[in-house]
Amino acid sequence: MRHKLTGHDHAALLIAHIACTDKQLHNREIKQLATFLRTDASDVATQEINKILVEADDAIDLTSVLSAVPVTEQKRTLEIAFRMAYADGHLHLEESTLLKQIAGKWNISTGGMKAIDAKARYGTAHEDETVKKPTSPEAKIVQTLDLLFSKGLLNAVAKASDGVWQRKLRRLRHQVLFAGPEYAVAVQHCRAVAKHDFKHIKSHLKRIQKMLENLQTNLSKTIVKMDTGSQKTGNEKKKVLDSLQGLRNDLSTTLADNVIKTREGLAAKHRALQYFTVAFMGKTKAGKSTLHAVITGQGWDEIGTGKQRKTRHNRVYEIDHLRIIDTPGIGAPEADGRTDEEIALSIVDEADIICFVVTNDNQQKEEFEFLQTLKTAGKPLVILLNWKSGLNSLRKLRKFIRDADEILSPKPVADPQSKNARDVSGHLRRIRRYATKYYENDYFYIIPVHLYAAQLARKGEKPEFENELYDASKVEDFLHCIRMDILRDGAIHRSQTLLGSTAGSVETVRDWLAEKATGLYDMAAELQTSRDRFDTIMSKAESDAKQEMHSHIKSYFRRLRDQEVPEFAERHYNAKSERLGKEWQNWLKNKGLIDALQSELQATFSYFEDKVQEGLEEVGKDLEMMARMKMKRLKVDRSGQEFSWRNTVRIGGGLVGLVGGIIVVSNPIGWIAVGIGTLLGLVASFFQSKDKKRLKAVTKLRNTLRKELNSQKGKVLKEQTKEFEKCSKKLRQNVFQHFELLNESIKAIGSLCRAGEDDLGREVDSINRAYASRVLQWLTQNPKSEITLEEQVSAVNRQCGNRMEIRTSLLKQQIRPGEDVRRALQEDLEISWGSKQTNTKE
Repeated sequence: MRHKLTGHDHAALLIAHIACTDKQLHNREIKQLATFLRTDASDVATQEINKILVEADDAIDLTSVLSAVPVTEQKRTLEIAFRMAYADGHLHLEESTLLKQIAGKWNISTGGMKAIDAKARYGTAHEDETVKKPTSPEAKIVQTLDLLFSKGLLNAVAKASDGVWQRKLRRLRHQVLFAGPEYAVAVQHCRAVAKHDFKHIKSHLKRIQKMLENLQTNLSKTIVKMDTGSQKTGNEKKKVLDSLQGLRNDLSTTLADNVIKTREGLAAKHRALQYFTVAFMGKTKAGKSTLHAVITGQGWDEIGTGKQRKTRHNRVYEIDHLRIIDTPGIGAPEADGRTDEEIALSIVDEADIICFVVTNDNQQKEEFEFLQTLKTAGKPLVILLNWKSGLNSLRKLRKFIRDADEILSPKPVADPQSKNARDVSGHLRRIRRYATKYYENDYFYIIPVHLYAAQLARKGEKPEFENELYDASKVEDFLHCIRMDILRDGAIHRSQTLLGSTAGSVETVRDWLAEKATGLYDMAAELQTSRDRFDTIMSKAESDAKQEMHSHIKSYFRRLRDQEVPEFAERHYNAKSERLGKEWQNWLKNKGLIDALQSELQATFSYFEDKVQEGLEEVGKDLEMMARMKMKRLKVDRSGQEFSWRNTVRIGGGLVGLVGGIIVVSNPIGWIAVGIGTLLGLVASFFQSKDKKRLKAVTKLRNTLRKELNSQKGKVLKEQTKEFEKCSKKLRQNVFQHFELLNESIKAIGSLCRAGEDDLGREVDSINRAYASRVLQWLTQNPKSEITLEEQVSAVNRQCGNRMEIRTSLLKQQIRPGEDVRRALQEDLEISWGSKQTNTKE
């Protein structure tokens, strides 16, 4: 270790790493870490922990921490680590995995680790606690009067008095905003619904996880089967498997990722089971941390200029049965490749409402593009417009308090031509335009607030204006929106999180498999078409090559007959028979004739191979899906395709034998007298001139050679054509073999993807039917927490985040207005009650 740290310091560093493992920092984890630092750790450890929390480049890594813990301290340190993991009430999958790895590294037995786990879990067990603010007697009186006489009566009384009573009434109501019998009933109903929905979705996600794991296994088995079961040659199998490598990696990696996401999704839903969760998202410096600090009264130290964040993790706070998640600012890429946007998106699965924070000083469409990634989750959306204006002087502060209703009013004001009215209206129109474009609907609220004013009030920095500033900030409007959402729609939002968005997530995987299956089957069909097309291309290339080869051979024999034979005969007519064959061979070799023909024929075959390769490349252009499926293109394998030139040599070698036979009748010195007639002939020839004898021998040798060359030309053409066709056939077989094996493999993998698509489709349908039953319960104000209407949902056609059609045997009932339904569900809804269809768009 580069710093001098104590054993307690090592434990502190370890629990800091544990706290960051699940990319969430819970307020209980922060408290436990702070307590440990105050009692057991040094100042040096505090500095190092801060580096760990911000993931600084020079932070001490986990491996170094584990190596530095003395053996005698390891069990105690592991227990401390387990307590930190349980601090937020849940042992996250990533935390569990890490703790097991630590126990293994420290050679702590499985039994010993389980004992430590049990002790830590028992020691950190706590009730379902939330930070509760004390409710004053006056607030309870106001709450009672509101229940008895409605809020309108007290509002009228307060308005008739001075402004002090209006502000006091707001503060008293704020105390009971997330309290009281009405709120308690809604919270308990939300919990009961969540409990049943979680049990329902848990069984689905377990099956889905098993399905994806089986699909991974079957994919590997299919590849192995192709490798071991195919009758094709080993070289062709290797080429096909190489071609499929990209596809196999893509499928395997994506399936493995989705198995992990399924497990993590289930853990996230369980973690948020007891709470209604609101997630704050937006760019850096938008005011998210200020908002959660204003609401919770915690985390003021996390608020700064935005230039340097305290952590790169989601911060979790629980208060008044609410679970509030403050995410890092979106948009900034990080060195480790993980962006703040990815960290923020990791909590969407467990959020019931998304609060997207924007500012009036720097609205750009890029920040609203982030909403596209939230759309498929189908989460209710509230957009908070954080109005930034200077409050750095007493004059500006008083002006803001006086004009707050006009500055932050989302409705028409008394003077629509005033500067303040134009400012807020313009921003609201721009926000709605951008958000509608990227969220693909306008089913959301936009609430203007002044978070800095609320910060000044809550922190007591302007005590003389504390109440006025808080009232003017309009934060209470946002909190009231959340409260009413819980009272009216809390149960359906919980079902959206547990059932609706889960169906959307599984549907995404199903659609991915469907896309792969369709792409693979289309590719298989395209491969067959391409094979036929390539056959035509290769046949023409083969015909052209044979024609050119014949032309070369005929030209070669023509030269032998017209040029080489006469010259050879003139020079070698009187050569001895045993030397004549060797002289002819040397003649051809010295002239380079055999090598020239070999070169020409080799060039012809190479040209043929090039044409075949061009044909494959041309076909490949029509197989663009191969690139999209990450498969390699086909290539001609020239290894093992060498054209045999042994028959070319026979053009020379064969002629050697030919000349040897000619010598017997052509050499004028090699005659033997046989019989009278022969003798007379010899006597007569003796008197012939020497030139005439030479001319006669040359002519006879030349004519005989030409006659035999014509005979040899036919044989050579036949043998060379046969050899070429043999090589061409082998090349054709190899390419077609590649096509066929690739086609067979693609269909097999496509069949697996289609089967996985069907399995996941059935799960999506079942989850959507459960969700549809919850929607019907919510619409008809059915108070039951169990999913009792699922059997009455005959069919559901749902496009997550866009629309849902429900067919039910229930008779038509009076339901809520369509606008309220769309805002709550974030989807258009059509219901067929019995045999009659009703459209809530009306």
